[in-house]
Amino acid sequence: MKIDQLKIMKKISRGGSGIVYVVYDKETDMKYALKISKWDERLMRKYLPGEIEFNEKVVKKYPDFFIQLKAYEILDDCKLFHKKNYARNLFEIEEREAKNEYFANTYYSPLCIKKVYTLVDGTLSHIFHELSEEAKIAISIQLMYVFYIMLFERKIQTDTNDGNIGYKKTDKKYIDLHVKNKTYRLNTFGYLVQILDTDTIYDAENESNEDLIEYFILLFPSVYLDTLKINSNNIGKYKNISDLMEMVLEKLIS
Repeated sequence: MKIDQLKIMKKISRGGSGIVYVVYDKETDMKYALKISKWDERLMRKYLPGEIEFNEKVVKKYPDFFIQLKAYEILDDCKLFHKKNYARNLFEIEEREAKNEYFANTYYSPLCIKKVYTLVDGTLSHIFHELSEEAKIAISIQLMYVFYIMLFERKIQTDTNDGNIGYKKTDKKYIDLHVKNKTYRLNTFGYLVQILDTDTIYDAENESNEDLIEYFILLFPSVYLDTLKINSNNIGKYKNISDLMEMVLEKLIS
């Protein structure tokens, strides 16, 4: 895929360090997402190889649950942001998140990365409130399973938030979730959850099972912690995240 031959159709998102467009590829007759973002060189060297590896080893193994990186290009003379607008963004971010130094380093960096991804139909936060209660439970189970996949593959996403969880409409009525040689069939209600921001995923090979379990629980929708009776007093009985995910599926699906 030649990125410079893609036709930009519309802008769909803008964040602190990048812009996302819908683009059209005449060669494949398909639409994709083009993300252009500024990167501090140190962080680019840390995260880009990890995203490429994640794309090859995890995304292709579980294509229903992650966007796929199709192509990328590094620009070493990038002038993505106008200083005045970026200064306003810095002020807002400093007040809200106290991350001024990180964004300042990113702004002054000459590096940008163009990345082309498969396109989702929207973000989960925009439709979740419209779903039936049954559908909300099923979508939440999907989301927990996606987080499980990442941790099972020893990967952690550093920027998990509502805006980084997308969905694709699907004709599949059910999807199969596989845990510990068991298969659980889940109604999709017409949606597949997909993690969007794969460029902030890093290797968790050195994390202990206990740390992964604690991190996994932090990602659970809070409404299910009481339902599943998960708390700091009983998480020690789970040897690994597969034991925990098995319990979740047994209680919420079976």
